Amino acid sequence: MKASDTGWTDTGWTDTGWTDTGWTDTGWTDTGWTDTGSTDTGSTDTGSTDTGWTDTGRTDTGWTDTGWTDTGSTDTGATGTGWTDTGSTDTGWTDTGFETKILQITDIYKSSK
Repeated sequence: MKASDTGWTDTGWTDTGWTDTGWTDTGWTDTGWTDTGSTDTGSTDTGSTDTGWTDTGRTDTGWTDTGWTDTGSTDTGATGTGWTDTGSTDTGWTDTGFETKILQITDIYKSSK
């Protein structure tokens, strides 16, 4: 025996919609702004008492010249340590004979005149 397929009954879906109640704008009551002003009480100028300026002068105590004491300058001189002469070693002069020969020739020449 075959099984009966009763299927599936789709009852659908009832869309009740969505009721838009809107948005009631109650506005905004502007109560304004009361300007109470500003009371200017002024400014009392009591002035300024000028007591002047007392010039007490300036006492010139002068300037005491104490001079300038010259303490001189002590000359301690300069200590001369002298100069040590270590001498100079004369190693002499080696006569190679050349100069002597020239002198002899010169003498011969002079004597021949």
